[in-house]
Amino acid sequence: MQYPTPIHGLAVGCPTHHSGSHAARKAWFGMRTVAMAAMLWLSITASAQPGAASPSVAPASPQAVPLERFFQHPAVLGARLSPSGRRLAMVTSRGSERQALVVVELQPSVRVRRVAAFSDIDIARFEWLGEDRLLFSVLDLAAGSGEDQRQGSGLFVVGSDGGGLRMLIQRDGGTGAFEASMRQPPLGPGHALMHIPERAASGNSSEIIVGRAGFRGSDLESITPLWLNVETGRTRSLELAGFNLAGAVRWWFDRSGQPRAAAGLVDGKQVQSWRHPQDGRWRELPREDAVRLRTAIHDIDEAGNLYVTQPVGAAGELALFRLDTATMKPASEPMVRTPGFDFNGQLVVADTDGRVLGVRVETDAEQTHWFDPALRDLQKAADLRFDGRVNRIDCRRCGARDMVALVMSYSDRDPGHLWLHDAQSGNWQHVSALLDGIDPQQMASVDFHRIRARDGRDLPVWITRPATAKPQQPLPAVVMVH
Repeated sequence: MQYPTPIHGLAVGCPTHHSGSHAARKAWFGMRTVAMAAMLWLSITASAQPGAASPSVAPASPQAVPLERFFQHPAVLGARLSPSGRRLAMVTSRGSERQALVVVELQPSVRVRRVAAFSDIDIARFEWLGEDRLLFSVLDLAAGSGEDQRQGSGLFVVGSDGGGLRMLIQRDGGTGAFEASMRQPPLGPGHALMHIPERAASGNSSEIIVGRAGFRGSDLESITPLWLNVETGRTRSLELAGFNLAGAVRWWFDRSGQPRAAAGLVDGKQVQSWRHPQDGRWRELPREDAVRLRTAIHDIDEAGNLYVTQPVGAAGELALFRLDTATMKPASEPMVRTPGFDFNGQLVVADTDGRVLGVRVETDAEQTHWFDPALRDLQKAADLRFDGRVNRIDCRRCGARDMVALVMSYSDRDPGHLWLHDAQSGNWQHVSALLDGIDPQQMASVDFHRIRARDGRDLPVWITRPATAKPQQPLPAVVMVH
């Protein structure tokens, strides 16, 4: 597999693989023992897993992987370090038929606590709200074909100790197993989480930003951002002086929660507005046909830069540009270009000051190009340690000497594993597999190829080959057309 991803003239991912303080030392001491606590916890809950092997049942043939393993709930659906890096939150199905929210205390001693769980619904996504609270939404993973998407995901807040569970946004159909008293009734299902400002993320504020959807019939017409106090349930309006795009359905905010950009449709035209942080004025980018959109807002940063995507080259592949705020036009050269692929990625920003640390992109595999030297070195170390895999790094105190990082390492044959890394000691500690009972050696490999179609265009093709296939062996094929 190849990764033709030049950034600033460099080839990203070209190697053959995919790609302190006393308090910090105390944090790592707890972190070193998390695996032992996790192993104890997992050994206790393993017998409760659906489909767990019974001693009276003969083991399956090494070549025959039980079909239900490919349809099981993930052992870990998601994991995030708290702002300090002293706690690890995970959504897991271990010990339950539903996904529950679990917090692992990493110091002063390791403790595993289930802080939120429902009998009829799964916890799907979550975010830390300071060090002591979490926000989460729900989803029915037992409902097939995406039917549950019509129900809305709701929004809840809970303490990292499991206390103070509150419903902030209702979910259509309710949860059945949840009842809570609120000083203020929860918002209706037509609301959703949009942004967690810096002060709320650090625990110094109780206000987040949610969006209220406006519909015309069944069509989404607008999204209005609102401040929501998670303690009182009360909302208030954002300051939008000078903003006149009534049909905005996408919003971008800075770390303080101020709206910086918005986009929407007006009479079939894509309208995009941007607010300069120095003078606070809203400026409109040139309007374009929504179907043939060339310049689209992608991201902002704390330095006042605006990033847009625009097609380049004969094939018209999207690349990432920094917008010249004086001329309101993209720079002459792209910041990130992924030949053979449209740019599909995001900026990675520091949790402490919002500076851009790198760019994470997805081509035929996920890759991260780091601007920060310490993270660049950590990526090299992870790629060397877990060769031939994608190694995604999420960190706290990113780039600092006492940085704590959570690394998700996965490949085409392995659903993945979570590792904790302490920059000060250099230690690595295994946390969990993402999916139980999967032997990578039995899994098929997946390779990316391009073939020439009759009209001369490239056809991107993924080829999946069974692990038992011999080199150059002709095999029957099933063609799945996207």
